[in-house]
Amino acid sequence: MEVEEIKRRSGQMDPLLLAEYVDLHSGYGQAMQSSKVMPLMGSDPTVFRNLGFSFAVSPGSTYVFDEPDAPENCLTQQVGGDASSKARIKAATLAKLIEKLSDPASPPDLHQRFALLATFPMVAQAEEILELMIRRCNVPCAPNMTPSELAAYKTARLAPMQIRVLALLKYWLHEFPDDFLRNPNVKAMFEQQMNELSTSPEPWSKTSASNMLETLRRLEASASTPIDESAERFPNAPGDAITSFLDVAEDDFVQAICYEDSRAFVKINAREFVDQAWSKRPESAPNITAMIARFNRMTSFVQATILGQDALARRVVVLKKFIKLSELFRAARNYNAVFAIYASLNANAIYRLKQTWEALPAKVRASFDELKTLFSVDNNSRAFRAEMKTLEPPCVPHLGLVLQDLTFIDDGNPDRHQHNMVNFQKMCIMADRIGWIRDCQRIPYRIDPALYGAALQYIQRTFVLVDVETLWTLSQLVEPRRKQPGA
Repeated sequence: MEVEEIKRRSGQMDPLLLAEYVDLHSGYGQAMQSSKVMPLMGSDPTVFRNLGFSFAVSPGSTYVFDEPDAPENCLTQQVGGDASSKARIKAATLAKLIEKLSDPASPPDLHQRFALLATFPMVAQAEEILELMIRRCNVPCAPNMTPSELAAYKTARLAPMQIRVLALLKYWLHEFPDDFLRNPNVKAMFEQQMNELSTSPEPWSKTSASNMLETLRRLEASASTPIDESAERFPNAPGDAITSFLDVAEDDFVQAICYEDSRAFVKINAREFVDQAWSKRPESAPNITAMIARFNRMTSFVQATILGQDALARRVVVLKKFIKLSELFRAARNYNAVFAIYASLNANAIYRLKQTWEALPAKVRASFDELKTLFSVDNNSRAFRAEMKTLEPPCVPHLGLVLQDLTFIDDGNPDRHQHNMVNFQKMCIMADRIGWIRDCQRIPYRIDPALYGAALQYIQRTFVLVDVETLWTLSQLVEPRRKQPGA
């Protein structure tokens, strides 16, 4: 494809799709071989890059993104079979990471893009990442170019580079808007760069920059508008209020819990999973902390409800209902609730109720044994992991296994390699787990809370924490320890 054709299409196509178009049609490589570019660069493209652009920065200096790959700035490893073998970044300097992820000669790698933007707080501040992207966007040109050489430079070098960087910035703004909304320095840097590009005569940057400024303004307006959740929090409940767990219809209970759990789950930000924030800095992971609190309140509720039944027959009925609910939650793919019930029934205060367990019908006991098999920790929780691989949204996964994995990855791998290169392999592994959570969040349950108002109100009244000592005392009261014969 000739340079003029690329220039013509760049004014017609969506600017942020042009990079992919150039890749697919080998336009970048063909443009670099065009008669207008080759006299400037010679037969070796690296000469054009390392000489023509480096001199434009300052005498005796090198443009940071012109630095050749070396063991001190980039380590790669081959992945895949012989036919599909591909070099993956293992460790690199931040500048090299930005260079590789914005290279217009390489296909976009969405996984690596997400890995960098989701986990960079492990190794850098947002200002540092944005500054590198801005420097990458502002590609220097060789001095004393003729008009034809400048036109070729814009088409072959500047346009593909800026389009790829702008696509990266757009992705960042869309996926992690809080980095811009809550950090005045980042917001100011971003606005300054976009304002400069929006006044540019170049069509590929002008439109994209203007659109991103408009997106930022919409995000600011949305963030400044408070959301009144009171109507949803306590929806009107027809009829009399529910006062007993046994009076709650099983389907209503499941729908109400799925609604509440899903609302809490989708609020979790990907960054809350980074650097073990939920345990080291809980204030930095408010939504994970809230999800853990919901889990703990439900386990307290299950135990307190069983132990609140003085009569053995009623305890058996309540226990049967919770086991049935675990089946329904599993069918609804709410594993936060499934595991909450399982953990409750395995708690010391409930597990010791021998009379209650012995009175369960065999079929119900078999159902509970299935849960034991599912949540067995044998072979690194193999059964549960296998079921999680098939999970599709809408769903609420149990976060415990994910947090356990992230802790293991974080503790077992350094953030940086030799020469102060960031451990990008670690960032990608963590991004795999975080990305799976994001996929689960994309489709929430479609549940109208008004249809389950009575159940929601009951849950909101009764889901309270009860300390372990109190639960143990209640357990001993409802089923005192049996005296051993002859004691």
